[in-house]
Amino acid sequence: MLENHPEHVHAIGMISILNANLEEALGELLARALHIRVEVGKAVYRTPKSAFVRLEILEAAAKALLRPKEEGDTFNENEEGKAAALQRELQVVARARGIIGRRHKVMHDAWGSWPAGPTELIVQLNAIIVRENEKVAE
Repeated sequence: MLENHPEHVHAIGMISILNANLEEALGELLARALHIRVEVGKAVYRTPKSAFVRLEILEAAAKALLRPKEEGDTFNENEEGKAAALQRELQVVARARGIIGRRHKVMHDAWGSWPAGPTELIVQLNAIIVRENEKVAE
């Protein structure tokens, strides 16, 4: 049982805490991109229950705000530097998508342990097998 391995339980808990901090930062990013109060941006960002839907909202907002200039534009929304800003924001979203995906695997997978000869295996079903804190297989 994992309760016999407090270091693993602690690490799993830290993943949850760090993910919550990431979600807060992404909500603030949405607020800054939309030029609205931070608490409003965070409220909008956190409303969907799915973390991946939240990322889709952030990505859609970035694409709408930082889109390339189109013929007929009569507003100054496409000034210089927005293409680079869009690229950076999309990179943040892509990286967050990977981090959140890995977090979901850790938090929602089945964990267990059992003796395996002279050592004990710590197993995350379908993902990682750890022997004495070393990654053995994926």
